[in-house]
Amino acid sequence: MKCPNCGFDLPGRLRKPKTNDGGLLTALRLAVSVADQRAHLPAPGGILLRSRDGHLVLAAMDIQDWFETDLPGVPFGGPDVIVNGRVLCHEAARLGPLALHATGSDDSVMLHVTGSGRNSSDLPTMKAGDFPPRPPVPGPASEGVFDAGTLHRALARVWSAISDDSNRYGIGGLRAEVGLVAGRWPVPEGVCRFVATDGNQLRYADVPVEGACRPPDGKLWSRESVERAVAMLATEETRARLTFTERHVTLAIGRCTLVSRLLDGEFPDYRKCLGEPGPHEVTVEAAALVAALKSVLPFALDRCHAVVLETGYDALTVSASSIDTGSKSVAVPTTVVGGDAKVGVNAKMMLDTLSVLDGPSVTLRFGGPVDPIYAEEPGFMGVVMPVRLY
Repeated sequence: MKCPNCGFDLPGRLRKPKTNDGGLLTALRLAVSVADQRAHLPAPGGILLRSRDGHLVLAAMDIQDWFETDLPGVPFGGPDVIVNGRVLCHEAARLGPLALHATGSDDSVMLHVTGSGRNSSDLPTMKAGDFPPRPPVPGPASEGVFDAGTLHRALARVWSAISDDSNRYGIGGLRAEVGLVAGRWPVPEGVCRFVATDGNQLRYADVPVEGACRPPDGKLWSRESVERAVAMLATEETRARLTFTERHVTLAIGRCTLVSRLLDGEFPDYRKCLGEPGPHEVTVEAAALVAALKSVLPFALDRCHAVVLETGYDALTVSASSIDTGSKSVAVPTTVVGGDAKVGVNAKMMLDTLSVLDGPSVTLRFGGPVDPIYAEEPGFMGVVMPVRLY
């Protein structure tokens, strides 16, 4: 299921439900995605429910993130408790709008869940005192205010380029840049750039920002935290705040807050690692190129999904071959600048990059057979590394 705001394919546990429940099910799905599910830590693996002026405030945490949201449309009474988030999420999806009430003695408190009609259930709880406190966020802070929809779109476009290899510390998160106005690919004033790479592809997206937003050097926003931030930003709220300290980033939007611990890691200097885009330039209809890549993908090598992009007089030929499946080529009408060229590329990574472009057409720039392929739009750049052709 794709997010209606940006087209980002939300994981099932983070999809926004179509229910009028005061935002409870959406908040529970976010909380469950954050809650530490390690069996030997039952309290952090649950969700903290607190009462504030008769309505619900819930919180969840793991080693990386703290999530908290205020739900004035969901009544809650009784003492603060910890509950199994997955079970409560199941009940919220099954029963519809809920009323929650915690009752019992100090040693045995049950959460009474009342849904629409006569549906109800009772869930066991743990003491709220066993839940870890919200982590302190020390140090000077710098805050930036963003348009929520624009920030949501930018993070969604670069998120999947973050490396999921936990051993590659320098690229295991998202880098934020501001104020780099010199050199290649400068960051304009009043813009925050988010950059991600997994070593085989790189993307950046620029977002206008208000305020003195100053992300710390040598720190990265983790892949899991960015995924949760994208889900939080899929909302009707119009403004979002990002606050950076030396070790944390806090995203606040509406009544939701996500505090994430930043990772230590020196992000590679992509301006030096990547050469200048080559002289070959191809402008092609994005949908036609996507269709061609999908058409030849079954014929590509299984290990690296290698396909060949070859420019001609007025067409871009997409082809693939292997001993087991044979060969296939598809010609896509295009405008070519710079003469004939041939380059190999990972078809799945190319499709992933094309899927986050906004325009109906795309301009690809590349050089020789071992040079990167660049796809640029205003405020966005995607780079896919080549596959060596033998």
